[in-house]
Amino acid sequence: MRTRYTLHDLASLADVPTEALADVVIVDEAAVDVADLREYRELRPELTMVYLVNGITPAKETFGTAYKISVLDAASLMTYLRTLEGSRNDQPVLTFWGILPQLGTTTIALSVATYLAQEYNLSVGVLGLNCYNPGSWAVTDPSYYLDDLRSFIRLKQLTPEKLKSSMDVLPSGVSYLLGNRNQTAALQFRPEDMSYLISTAKSAFEVVVLDAGSILNTAPALQALLSASCLYAVTTDLLYAQTQFQLHAQHALSPLGIDPEHILLVGNRMQQVKLLTAHAKAMGVTPLAAIPEMREIAYYAEQQPDKLRLFLDQRRWKDAMRLITEGIAAKYAMAAAASRKAESR
Repeated sequence: MRTRYTLHDLASLADVPTEALADVVIVDEAAVDVADLREYRELRPELTMVYLVNGITPAKETFGTAYKISVLDAASLMTYLRTLEGSRNDQPVLTFWGILPQLGTTTIALSVATYLAQEYNLSVGVLGLNCYNPGSWAVTDPSYYLDDLRSFIRLKQLTPEKLKSSMDVLPSGVSYLLGNRNQTAALQFRPEDMSYLISTAKSAFEVVVLDAGSILNTAPALQALLSASCLYAVTTDLLYAQTQFQLHAQHALSPLGIDPEHILLVGNRMQQVKLLTAHAKAMGVTPLAAIPEMREIAYYAEQQPDKLRLFLDQRRWKDAMRLITEGIAAKYAMAAAASRKAESR
């Protein structure tokens, strides 16, 4: 689906090719005047149209009502797009973001993916969208990394089959594409590249899990936040994590139109798990699950062929993963879907 078309070389809106149109057409008043918009509306009354303006006036509202065109203030565009995407998409896209580095965000993302695959018999793909740490500890001999697929993504030649064949399959059956290796190329990915990659993953898997890492200055990380149907922030009980979250909220979340109230907080490596609610309240997010410090488990886990099994065998870790996944399963009716899938065999 085309989501953008520029008018630099066109005489009027009517010259936009039909194949460039999506089911919702957003027209910017900076590029199209109201007379051209009115004429085009009379030609294409069947389209759902939105007129993007810098300040809504009574005249613009009256015009929009008369011609059945929604009038939207430019400052509300990102919120509108996220709402539109969410209303169309019932497929789970679960994004995990670490407020600080080295909080076990990748381990949690892979554990949730494993639990969903095993408990609900789902095909799950995990995309490593961390451009500064590929998360290769989870795979003994990785096949591909995100940067290996950059040319396929840029040229729009990454089919669902090619993506699946480029991912490592974990013992749980979860498919995992490791993140970017070359940190100097972290800023070479474009938002449209990542949107295409995530869309391809949604065609390949029933559930897509995105590991955004902790540094929000790259297209992969930011697109992971924007694409989430469920967004999880991973924290610890250091007060510094609250300060860092507020900086992210000001400089990344707010410009993207992401309300902290929609973020679910997962505590990991916590000295006092009971403080999760207090941390969530200070951040303005929703507390979900807290995991105590288990650093010794990580030391032994990375020496095992199935590096997640040792974590999932720990009651406290498993309880947290169950709590996270049960919420997802309830939202998307996964238990019923799993039963229907089993009956059809």
